[in-house]
Parts: sequence; structure tokens; C-alpha cells
Amino acid sequence: MTEVAFQINDLLKLKHELKELLEDKSYEAFEQKEKELAKSIRYFFEENTKESMTEFIPELKELEESINHLQDMASRARQDLKNKSLIQKRNKSKLNAYK
Repeated sequence: MTEVAFQINDLLKLKHELKELLEDKSYEAFEQKEKELAKSIRYFFEENTKESMTEFIPELKELEESINHLQDMASRARQDLKNKSLIQKRNKSKLNAYK
């Protein structure tokens, strides 16, 4: 297995960990792991040449699609949290109004 293949495998593992954190609603850990993945992706593209990556195009496309899916899931989770927070604020305001 080449160095590029090992790096792609590591990126896929990070992506899988992110998905598990999001499903477990571990949002703070998710944000930390998300930053780690971003750094790893940046490093991957800075350190490898186009020629060395060409044989891994299907794996890279799979990684891109799964990261896009994760971003959609994270956006929905953030929106749900915002909505819940807004509802709690409204309920708190209503309770304060009754006092």
C-alpha cells in the first residue's frame, strides 16, 4: 500500500469517526474532530502530487461525497439545536411573563 493510500485510509477513518460523533450528538467532540479532518485534508493535498493521486480518484470522490453528506447532517443538527434553543427562550419568556 502506498503512502497516498494510507493517507486516504486515515481520512476515511476520520470521516467515519465524525459520522459516529454526529449520530451520538457529541457536538463538541464533533467540532474538534472536524477541525482535525480539515487539517488532514489540507496536508494531504499539499503533500501529494496530482500524479500520485490520480489512481485514487474513485476513493477521493467517495470521500468528497461522504464529507458533503456529513456537512448536510451537521447543518441540520445545528439548525435543530437553534430551533430548540429558540423554543426554550420563548418558554422562559412566557414563564417570566406569568410571574
